[in-house]
Amino acid sequence: MPAMLTRVCTTLAMFILFSSTAYALHEIDHRFTISGYVRDDAGASQNGKDVVVKDADGGTMGKAKTGSSGFYSIKLHLHSTDLGKKLEIATGTETQEISVQFDPDNVKDERTVEVNFGAEGVVTAIWESPAFLAVSGAVLVGGAAYVFTTQRRKKLKRAKQGGKSRKQRKKS
Repeated sequence: MPAMLTRVCTTLAMFILFSSTAYALHEIDHRFTISGYVRDDAGASQNGKDVVVKDADGGTMGKAKTGSSGFYSIKLHLHSTDLGKKLEIATGTETQEISVQFDPDNVKDERTVEVNFGAEGVVTAIWESPAFLAVSGAVLVGGAAYVFTTQRRKKLKRAKQGGKSRKQRKKS
C-alpha cells in the first residue's frame, strides 16, 4: 500500500509541476519567449483566450491559450539575424507590435519580452493561487498518508504482540 501511495503522490506532483510547461527543443540562443497576461478592462484575468504572434508578412509564428490566471507564454525560434524584426502580438481585438530586442552576443540568458493586454491585474490572495492550492493539497494528502500508515503500522505491531499496547505490556 505505501509503495502505491508513493507512486500516486509522485505522479500527481509531476503532473502539477510540469502539466503546463512546454519547452522549445532548440538552443537557448535561438529561443525567444513572449509572455504576459490577458485581462479585461477591470483587470480580471481572461481564461482560454487565444494569443497569436505574426511576423511582418502576416505569417503565424506561434500561438497559445491563456490559463486560469490569464497568463500565456509563446516560445519562438529566432536567430541573431532576427534582431530588430517586427512582430505583431494579438488577442481578440487588441494588437501590439514589438521589435525583437536582445544581445546577440549573450548566448546564456533567456531572450524574453513581456506583453500584457487589458488593465493592470487585480491582486488576489495567495490562498487563491493555483500553485498554493496544489502544494497545500499535496501536503494534506502526504500528511494523511503518513498518519494512516503510522497508525496501521502500530496496529499491526500491537496485533503481533497479542493486542496489548506498550503501556499494558510494561504493567504486566
